[in-house]
Amino acid sequence: MTVDDVRTCPSAGADIEAREKDGRTLQDLAVVYGASGAVAALPDAGANPKVRSKDGETPLDLARKNEKLTGTKAYRRLNDAEFR
Repeated sequence: MTVDDVRTCPSAGADIEAREKDGRTLQDLAVVYGASGAVAALPDAGANPKVRSKDGETPLDLARKNEKLTGTKAYRRLNDAEFR
């Protein structure tokens, strides 16, 4: 998923907060795969950075496990949102 894809999701009628069977959101999947551009763009598209998975993890919890996101704009946005 690209940043442009993320930006067009809401206007295309996509549910940005839809969940997979395991409870993961699009934002969770972007974090797991290290798609930093998509992770950074998802809150602007309406994704809730504080949403918890069935396992109780937030996107920031997942980002802490992914070295590809350490120090990125995406990580900082998730971190800032966690503490608002």
